[in-house]
Amino acid sequence: MKLANSILLVLLLLAILAVELTLYRTKKARHIQENPSFSPAELRCDELKNPEGVDFPKPAFSWILPAAQGRQQAAYEILIASSTNSLDRNVGD
Repeated sequence: MKLANSILLVLLLLAILAVELTLYRTKKARHIQENPSFSPAELRCDELKNPEGVDFPKPAFSWILPAAQGRQQAAYEILIASSTNSLDRNVGD
């Protein structure tokens, strides 16, 4: 009888854990849907949208971030490559 009660208790705890995990995943998925990507827009290099080339040794890069309440940019990384194939592979040169 004691073993049966222990088994039932373990099964009950596993069921509670499964429900909590499901609720957590649902809440996280809803949060992602309600808060879309924080991707930059209006990418520019030396004030140009799609320059054919860059003549300056230190070009100026700029972008606009979408309005997102309570969110702000903390860092950035710029990947520069001579081909879109390299960019697709996340490789700069």
